[in-house]
Amino acid sequence: MADPVLDEALIADLVETKPAPDAVTRLVYGATMLLIDAYDRKTTRSEFMGIAHVALALHSYASQYRVIVNIQGLLGRGELDAAILKRTMDNVTHLVEHYSAGAANHARRLQECPWSDDAIH
Repeated sequence: MADPVLDEALIADLVETKPAPDAVTRLVYGATMLLIDAYDRKTTRSEFMGIAHVALALHSYASQYRVIVNIQGLLGRGELDAAILKRTMDNVTHLVEHYSAGAANHARRLQECPWSDDAIH
């Protein structure tokens, strides 16, 4: 695949969005699309790792920004208490465990193909 499939001007526009409560989705989508575009363009491993580092960091920090904005809203409305924090922590812990298991499964599948030209089905 030599030609870009994704709209790279749109990706640049999305990732250049200034942080704001209503802009987090644009940042997260842009970071995800940047990572996919780098893969689709078959960049070198070194270039891909640099892009992946920036894209995943943007995704992570934009998501953290959203959490802080939500906490500020709860505090401002007087709706934050220990029970809400515990429920939220339990839910997030469950999600981390779920995606950690999924990532481990992918890592094990990759181990089944010891050579670079082995296909993963």
